[in-house]
Amino acid sequence: MRGNSLILNLGRGMIGKFESYHSMVGLFYDTLISLIRGKGRSVPLKQLTNQILFIGVDSLIINLVIGLLAGIAISYVSFENMDNLGVSNQFGILMVYSIICEMAPLLTAVVVVGRSGSALTTFLGNMKVCREIDALESMAIDVVEYLVLPAFIGMILSLIALNFYFNIVALVGGVFFAKITKGISFAIYSSQILDAMVWSDIPFTIFKSILYGIIIAVVSSYHGLVVTSFRIVPRAVYRSVVTSISAILLISIPLSVVYHVVRSTLGGY
Repeated sequence: MRGNSLILNLGRGMIGKFESYHSMVGLFYDTLISLIRGKGRSVPLKQLTNQILFIGVDSLIINLVIGLLAGIAISYVSFENMDNLGVSNQFGILMVYSIICEMAPLLTAVVVVGRSGSALTTFLGNMKVCREIDALESMAIDVVEYLVLPAFIGMILSLIALNFYFNIVALVGGVFFAKITKGISFAIYSSQILDAMVWSDIPFTIFKSILYGIIIAVVSSYHGLVVTSFRIVPRAVYRSVVTSISAILLISIPLSVVYHVVRSTLGGY
């Protein structure tokens, strides 16, 4: 009997997860329809501005600090190992691929998930419990268009901007660290980094930011909108953060593998 009960609970859990993921896809579809139908004109400007200020501007300082530390760490590890292996001329390739293609979009997304994604879930969850969302619906206001769509657009735009600043700070910080500690010419390693870049690096990192922004916005909004009581809000925030980071990591791995192959064919290595 205990074995049957375990199987039943496992099956119910899997069905519940499947239904949650199905609902998230449905929310993403509804958001896209709202965006396409309104052609961007239906987005509440005040809501969108608030989202960009909170997600992007307020996260800028911590994002720059993490970018600087990441650039210094990669620069230090690179020189310590490349000198021993006699491949110090590959510094530019390592900095470009590890920062621009991998660390910048990933770490930026993790910061935004922990700070802004959790806040979005809490905000929508409290609105749901306080019946503010029911009040909006009673006034024939589309909740997806009024609440989810601004967060959706703001998340994507903010991640693209934060990713850009992360790249600049990380690359410049890494090169300056190399100059200070190793006495290496700034011009030489700056030229190595520029030579190591290929045209597809920028679209790839932007694509990652857009994809991660979609995941964070949809997952955070969904978990906030399904809250039923104040006691569930912390659990919803936890599930939102874990689901967002898990999805980002799961998508990041195959994306990186595919792009590694594409970049190799473009002569990026």
